[in-house]
Order: sequence, then structure tokens, then C-alpha cells
Amino acid sequence: MKTYEIWIKNQGTNKALDTYIDTFPIRTHDVNLGRMVVIGDKPLSKREKMIIKRSVIVSTVQLYHQRKITQSIWRKREDFFDELLNNKIDENTLQRHLHVFDFNPQQPNRILALKQDPFDNKKDILQFISLLHPEIDAFIKDQYIVLVLTEKQFEIETFTSKLQKAIQEEFKNIKTYISVGRIARNLKDLAKSYKDACRICDFIQLAYPTDSRASYYEELEPVIMFLKGIDQEELIDFCRETIGKLVAYDETNQGNLVITLKAYLDHNGNLQQTADDLHLSIAGLRYRIEKIESLCQADLKTGTGRFKYQLAIRIYFAMQIINMRPMLAAYPSNH
Repeated sequence: MKTYEIWIKNQGTNKALDTYIDTFPIRTHDVNLGRMVVIGDKPLSKREKMIIKRSVIVSTVQLYHQRKITQSIWRKREDFFDELLNNKIDENTLQRHLHVFDFNPQQPNRILALKQDPFDNKKDILQFISLLHPEIDAFIKDQYIVLVLTEKQFEIETFTSKLQKAIQEEFKNIKTYISVGRIARNLKDLAKSYKDACRICDFIQLAYPTDSRASYYEELEPVIMFLKGIDQEELIDFCRETIGKLVAYDETNQGNLVITLKAYLDHNGNLQQTADDLHLSIAGLRYRIEKIESLCQADLKTGTGRFKYQLAIRIYFAMQIINMRPMLAAYPSNH
């Protein structure tokens, strides 16, 4: 194993190794199923190569058969979710599908959705996840790889971080977007958890297209209702147009105008409470509010004006929680 790990680290070369390594691809129907790696202290003889090639044929048949079984299970899980989302699940349907799942639908579960860019190796990634976590139900649904997380896997931040890191190490030069929906305590809520995960997954891909990111329901709960009914790209554009200049000003001048605006809105425009919260004088706070209104051409004295900026602030901080450099600072100055 140590020799193999060194060989992998050296990108498949025998450099600085006192051993001989041969690889034999395991392929069928133009599908790469893996490879057999043979490590020894001397070169393989012709007879040994012949024996290994025969064993590769056996492995190919076995792995191909296993792959077909796995794909059949994925399709059954996908069909189950189609029925679940279309409200066609009854007790008979549930019992008919339970044998292809490891999770208990009567216990708390959550749906994890994963998208990758580029999209052309979805099945390979799913196969990798299935090998990495054979105890977790996983399948492809539309453009997502879907995992059903049971109560035991509820350390969401740790789990998603490790999963994303493992995928990045195995599949170079791809970006992954991972999201987790709400806790579901019954089948109806499981459908909601799936929809949450898909919407959040789409949102973080739009918000942060240049790097892999992960998020979950609790982080975006304040804006999740808007993700349901509004075009997500328009939602991000709205945030940029509303407070983009404010964010750019803070980054350029190491300012605190965004935090000031958030505190002001959190206290419903109460100057004294906001000033106390930020440890500012009333005069200092008034100066900041005037600066905010000037930069954004905003009227924060009306309920309508405050609501608009409250929404933009919530979207902005939801994006910040996902822990990525904000796109807003790069927003063009003519907006």
C-alpha cells in the first residue's frame, strides 16, 4: 500500500521506487471500470502477464455486472423520487420501494444535492461517492446527484466539507456545488428537503461560479422563500444593484457601511438603539446613514425603502455565510 501511495503521488511513475509496477485497464463497452495494479520486486514474465490478463477479464465481467445492478438501483430510487414529488406515494408504493433504500422514511432524514461543472462525468462521481459511502443512498435525479442523509450523518458542515474535498482530490479541474435541505421527519417533508437542496444548489452556483462551494438550509433559511418563487439570477442581480456600491466602498476604504446598514435595519430605523449597538454617537451614525443613502440613492426613512434594503442585506449575508469573496464588490460602477 505504501508503494502504491508513493506511485500515485508521483502521478503513476516508478520514479525513486525499488519495485516494478504494471497496470492493466479494466474496460468494457468504452466504459472505464478501473484498473488492476500489480506491484513486484522484478518484471513480470510472459506467463504472469497472461495469467493477470485472464484475471482482468474475470474482473471486467464482475465489475460490469455490479455496475449494471447499481445503475438499476439508481433508476429505482429516481423513479421513487418522481412519484414522491408528484404526490403519488401511498403505503403500497412505499413498501414496494423500501427494499432499494437503506434509510428509514419514518426517521429524520435530509436530502443532499450536488452539481458539478463540467457536467459530463456525473456517473463517475456518483460511482465514487457510492464507493466512498456505501451506507448512503445515492442516485442521479435530473441534473443533480442526490444523497439521502440519515440522522447519523447530520454533522452537515463536517460531512459536506469532507465529501467535497474527496471529490476535488479524485476529479481534478471540476467545480462542485453541494447543498443540504431541511430535516424531514416524514415523506412529505422529504420532498420539501429535496426541493430546498436543489434551489440552494442552483443559488450557490449562480452566486459563486468560479469555485466549489457548499451550503445548507439553516444558512439560507431567511431567503429560502424568495428562492422558491423568483428567478435566482434576478435575485442576485437585485442584491448587486441595491447595495453593490456600498460593498465596493467598504472594500476600497475598509469601511463598515454594510454592517451599519444591517444594524440600522435590524433596529427598525431606531437611531439610538443602532448607535448603542455599534458604539457610535448619534452624530456619527447620522453621517454614516447619509453616506449610505448618498451611495445607494436610497430613502431609508420609509417602510418601503427599508424593506428593499432589508431584503438585499439578507441576500448579501446569506452569500457571505457560504464563505466566498462577494461578487458584489466587482459590480460595474455604472449600476
